[in-house]
Amino acid sequence: MQSENLSDRTAEQECEASASEPVKPSAPPQRFYGIGEVGFYGLRSDEEVGELRRALGTLRRLYGSGCFVADMMCSFGKAFSFARDTGFVGAVNRHDLSGHDKIYIWRLHTLVWAARSALHLPGDFVECGVFMGYSARVIADALEFQRRDKTFYLYDTFEGLSERYSSASELEMAPSMSFATPGLFEAVCIRFDEFAFTR
Repeated sequence: MQSENLSDRTAEQECEASASEPVKPSAPPQRFYGIGEVGFYGLRSDEEVGELRRALGTLRRLYGSGCFVADMMCSFGKAFSFARDTGFVGAVNRHDLSGHDKIYIWRLHTLVWAARSALHLPGDFVECGVFMGYSARVIADALEFQRRDKTFYLYDTFEGLSERYSSASELEMAPSMSFATPGLFEAVCIRFDEFAFTR
């Protein structure tokens, strides 16, 4: 994901930006694209991927600067003020172990905003569907959870999606999403082992 001016690139090149580049805190970016396939899933053929790229290119030409295209979302002409929050952007970069998870920055910003809004309320925090713990770790870091008088409960099957509680489309997508990664529970425990506030 990039937050620099990409005016010399085509829309397709912007959509194929390198996953190795960290998100940088900055003034509101002129372009703010995702990485690689920009976090759009459910496509089943090279033709569908090409069609998506052409559609994104058309939208980019029509709306110009101020675009966000990632994580199954397109937004045009909106402020990206979260890109100026150095604490938040730092947490996003520090905890992206895959080099690809930065595409979720808008979603993560929304989660951090919601958690920040609830900090003053009595009670603890719960995340259901932790998977690898990325969003919970970003929230904990961005909000300095170690200084809070709260417990953060992290729940997941750590064995993939349950047939009992999942829709047919979720189950169809699940094999390609690696939700049942061996050693996942242990990896999440290690990710949070320095914190007494997680369970």
